[in-house]
Amino acid sequence: MPLLALVAVFLAFFLFVRYLEKTALFYPSQDMHASPADAGLAFEDVWFRAEDGVKLHGWFIPGDNARRNMLYFHGNAGNISDRVEKMAFFRSLGFNVFVFDYRGYGLSEGRPDETGIFRDGRAAFDHIASRADVGRLPTVLYGASVGGAVSIDVASLRRPAALITEATFTNAKDVARIYYPFVPGFMISLKFESDRKITAISCPKLMLHSRTDEIIPYRLGRRLFEKAAEPKEFLEVRGGHNDNVFQSMDMVREAMARFLGKYGL
Repeated sequence: MPLLALVAVFLAFFLFVRYLEKTALFYPSQDMHASPADAGLAFEDVWFRAEDGVKLHGWFIPGDNARRNMLYFHGNAGNISDRVEKMAFFRSLGFNVFVFDYRGYGLSEGRPDETGIFRDGRAAFDHIASRADVGRLPTVLYGASVGGAVSIDVASLRRPAALITEATFTNAKDVARIYYPFVPGFMISLKFESDRKITAISCPKLMLHSRTDEIIPYRLGRRLFEKAAEPKEFLEVRGGHNDNVFQSMDMVREAMARFLGKYGL
């Protein structure tokens, strides 16, 4: 094959990989089909900006005399309106709950990318820390799937009271090897290097993963846990990638209560 043709094939494959990265990771929806009110929860619409000026939207759900905050980072699909049941669950554990949409999701402006959603996560933490009503309370980060990577990034740069992750992974290349084994590692531009960042996070950590997770293999969750600095705990839950907390609700409730109590939260 002539050199020019080889270059053209390589370029086409390279562009295909970039297309895969953009379309296979982020599945945002702008359709807000539910709100906390549907679960009987009082809430406040919150608007704030990331450091690059992108306007973001979230919901603040006050607890009953809550003495701690939870900042929730959702996964790669849909938006916060898909997580109302989870908000009610977290509030029942004694939290003020703050949920938000990354750029391009829900009512938030912009388009999602790795750098952008990390900025959004830090902006969300800074927002809750700046609030006059709850800013002095300890804030626990909870990240699910890709949201786990965002929560780990935030925990590496801010000072949360604790970090909880659910069904998350080590890094982008490890996930790409599972779904796209034909793509050379050097072509992957996404990083999501949670396994590197978590080694320096000193706050208490609780990490949840199911052996029957059909999206993020259990072994990646365990490997991330092994990389994490102490103090840390691991909870093996039941169910699939998107329903493990609800399949294991009593177990998760008990484990979270014990974990939070252990560290005075």
